[in-house]
Amino acid sequence: MAIQADADPITFREWLLLGTALARVIEYLGSGSEDAARELLLEYLDRGEIPWDCRRLDFGDGWTAETAHQFFFECHESVVHDVDWPNHRATRAGPVFVPVSAIGAKVLAYGPRTILTAREIILHWPSILRILRSFGAAPWSTKSPSLTEGSPPNSENTPEVMPEETPEVTPAATSGELPEKLPEESSEESSEKSSEKSSEMPLTTAKEFVYWAAEHCPPEKVAVNDYFQFLREKSGERWKKKTLRNCWYAMKASEK
Repeated sequence: MAIQADADPITFREWLLLGTALARVIEYLGSGSEDAARELLLEYLDRGEIPWDCRRLDFGDGWTAETAHQFFFECHESVVHDVDWPNHRATRAGPVFVPVSAIGAKVLAYGPRTILTAREIILHWPSILRILRSFGAAPWSTKSPSLTEGSPPNSENTPEVMPEETPEVTPAATSGELPEKLPEESSEESSEKSSEKSSEMPLTTAKEFVYWAAEHCPPEKVAVNDYFQFLREKSGERWKKKTLRNCWYAMKASEK
């Protein structure tokens, strides 16, 4: 299975070599985010949310080209992945996975340990960009996804984002009657409500929670060895450590 560059040049430009995609993600997450960037790509490859392909995929007995590609990046306690990011290749060592239903369920063929090798791996950049946008690491745009749109914020290729139009306000009373004026809140009541709202822990999105945590319980005030595990427990284990860590790096990158 391989995508040919001359088959569809427009589509092909949206695919990046493995190491190139990693470097692009690191630019978004900021310096020191190499490990987080690798974990992000492997996590979403495991989920099947990043389409991928390669120039050559070697597999042994028990596999087909389709199943080797389908289960290559899937994580399991019996599987070991070795990813060579600079050379855009990876190996998978473990038992054969066999699909048993249309929803992707699998069983293990407990036979000899097999080795799969993928060379010149390419990843679908628009899918990665969508993931980065989902937790605020990349800006949204009105244009369709492309490699130029996916450039980091300080790049010359960063697209212009059209400002939202302010809707025209139409008077509510057309019969000449003015709407009844609501009683104004006192400054004390307003400040109390504002304080309660700001101190309330948001659990709508991981991004909102991380921004709240940065203000109310930053790392320097929390004496713990693993800050992201602390955040996971504080959120009631609503999000994984990887997700919280990615949102944290995205927040720090936006502050630069």
